[in-house]
Amino acid sequence: MNASYLLMLGTLGLTLSPLIYATSEADAEEKSQLRKLLCESKGGADVTAQGELKKGDEVGAVVVCRLPPSPTTVVENQAVSTRALLPLTPITAALSPPSGVYKLDPGAASVNTSCSANIAIAKWAGFPDTSNGNATLNCRGYNAGPAESSLGCRVEWTGPAQIAVGAIPYGGQVMVNFTCLARQYGVIGTVIEFSYADPLYSRIRYGSTRATASMTITQ
Repeated sequence: MNASYLLMLGTLGLTLSPLIYATSEADAEEKSQLRKLLCESKGGADVTAQGELKKGDEVGAVVVCRLPPSPTTVVENQAVSTRALLPLTPITAALSPPSGVYKLDPGAASVNTSCSANIAIAKWAGFPDTSNGNATLNCRGYNAGPAESSLGCRVEWTGPAQIAVGAIPYGGQVMVNFTCLARQYGVIGTVIEFSYADPLYSRIRYGSTRATASMTITQ
């Protein structure tokens, strides 16, 4: 696990823990500020409340961040001919399910994890410079063991995503950070499913696809 990922997990541990226990109106404001700080620390914006959130009963705090294009962004030249054929895959997405090794602290029952989608939209005649569409991420861990298919550790979020068209390697990222109850030690299978659609440009559409990985929980 690299240093930046460890730093991210440390930040999540400090930030998500108070979110789990906040209940009053004042605490709700604190939760909002904590989400904002977490996303801004990554150079993005908190969009948790802008979308529809569903979560399993084994999920505590959830923070959804919309992150900007990749730092090494290069914008492709737009196809000059409006008669040019649309590429077969104008949209691609690099999906990252929850993964890595997580060590539970004494007395702790949950781990902080995340899933994300890096979205790239090819530049083409008739496409806008920025796509303002809706993304859906469904992230889950089968934490009841391989013999069961518990969806308790599940987060699904549908909401706005702003993607720079033609940016390489990706024009934007949506990341879901959440806490998950650790019901067992060992390897837990994880999944992310993702889709994207621009309501104004019907050709900018990414059908649901999935990727799998695993988390390892240790003492």
